[in-house]
Amino acid sequence: MKIGMKNGIKLDGTFSEKRKIAESFVDKKIGFLTVISLKNYSPPNTTYNCKCDCGKRIIKPMHILKNKNKKPTCGGSVSILTEIPKCIEGQKYKKNRELNEKLDAEFFYEIINKENLWTLEEAYKLSGSGADHFKRMLDIYYPHWRGILLVKKKNSGIYKRAYDASKKYIKKCKYCKKSFKAQEQKIYCNDQCYELHRLENEYTRGRFLIFNRDSFTCIYCGCFSGSSVGPCVEFHCDHIYPRNKGGKDTADNLVTSCHKCNLQKLDFLLNYESFQKIKNEVYKRNIKNNIHQKMLIKI
Repeated sequence: MKIGMKNGIKLDGTFSEKRKIAESFVDKKIGFLTVISLKNYSPPNTTYNCKCDCGKRIIKPMHILKNKNKKPTCGGSVSILTEIPKCIEGQKYKKNRELNEKLDAEFFYEIINKENLWTLEEAYKLSGSGADHFKRMLDIYYPHWRGILLVKKKNSGIYKRAYDASKKYIKKCKYCKKSFKAQEQKIYCNDQCYELHRLENEYTRGRFLIFNRDSFTCIYCGCFSGSSVGPCVEFHCDHIYPRNKGGKDTADNLVTSCHKCNLQKLDFLLNYESFQKIKNEVYKRNIKNNIHQKMLIKI
């Protein structure tokens, strides 16, 4: 039996001697790793619990620790010439970033505590930082910062109107002009006034504005509501110049048309003479009824 020396231990080739060789790596510094303990002894797959200089704990096999040409790290092996591995550089960068974040949070917290500051928009402007970064830093290091803003707002009287909203005031109805008691945001004395005012707006702003201008008479055939020709005529708001060809919903391009005429015309263009005649008539009626030629109409 051959007897040799390895790592200062006499070898006789027995199992116990091989185990001693494996255990001899424990508590040694190899590259950037410190071997803490022997995790699993099963040659050739013996593994160790190791700790890197960056602070990370990792399991490494024996053959990596034995390699003399490379320095093992938690991320892999690096060349012998490398003084600082990437994992340690990353750890330093992380520490610097955390320090910078803490300084940012302290600066933002000072801004929040200023006497004349009540809104977040003002805080963003003073900090010169984005809203997401501002909120995230304060949420991590000073989670109570929102409460400070709320207290300042309450003390400053900004919420005074919101607190007084439950009180009732004497107001004038927008439609019937009667005085009534209600909350500050109410403008109608009841639902009926609101509905009547809404209908009036429709008659003065929507298609009824065109119907009233044309006296509820079809501009093409001349039938009107209540006549013998059409006692119950269904009226449409028709585009002189079709919408699909670029016609707009303006007062100078809309006319009153009965159901039949509108279906017959569809999106066809009128001949030049008829087109000019209707345009001139619409122009005169708009001036007579004080309607702006380019007024947009809700259809």
